[in-house]
Amino acid sequence: MANTLSIVLERLHASAVPDDPSVCRISGYVRSIRGQPLAKRTFQFSLPENTFSIAGTTLLAPGRSEVRTDANGFLQVDLLRGAEVVVYLPELSAGLLRTVPDEASMDLVAWLFPYVVSVAYSGDNPLTVSLATDTSVPLTFTATLSDGTTVDLVDAVTLESDDLDVAQTTDQVVELLSVGTVEVTPLSLDYTKLPTNQLPNFEESLATHVLPPDPEFFDPITIIVTA
Repeated sequence: MANTLSIVLERLHASAVPDDPSVCRISGYVRSIRGQPLAKRTFQFSLPENTFSIAGTTLLAPGRSEVRTDANGFLQVDLLRGAEVVVYLPELSAGLLRTVPDEASMDLVAWLFPYVVSVAYSGDNPLTVSLATDTSVPLTFTATLSDGTTVDLVDAVTLESDDLDVAQTTDQVVELLSVGTVEVTPLSLDYTKLPTNQLPNFEESLATHVLPPDPEFFDPITIIVTA
């Protein structure tokens, strides 16, 4: 049976912020499938393809850096902000390509396996549209991930109309039917339609991810349909 790596989502205690403002302190706990701390597990960090890299005004030399978990399974590492690094997890040969966040600190899981924290609507609210020129209105949404990055969502948000005589929804498109006012409310997020390499849709052989809490959604969108 293949080894199972379990990384808990919650941080059990906060690490001190590093004195150096150019680095991000990444920390978290590693446990077995039974919840026991995994001590002396080695994480490796290297530049992509062992090449020189540039982070801001700093030249990074190729090579690997190794960090081990302590007796409590706790891992802490300071990495230069903006650097692209490959992270090799314990007992797995596959590496994850990640960019070090421009933050003082970051949870290990939030960085390695980013999940959606919030979904925002980027249009007008209320939104006024005319049946004379439009029969449907596509809505644009952006997700903020736990590592601080953002991604545009395509047909990933399920919406609900409070008046099906005025408008109906299909994926992220509002179909206009008659004059009136309707509220469109977000119901759920389809994780299978997130961009590649965003959790929980990453390589099955690499890890298994427990679904994170539901993201924070935008307020209902009021759509005023005129003749």
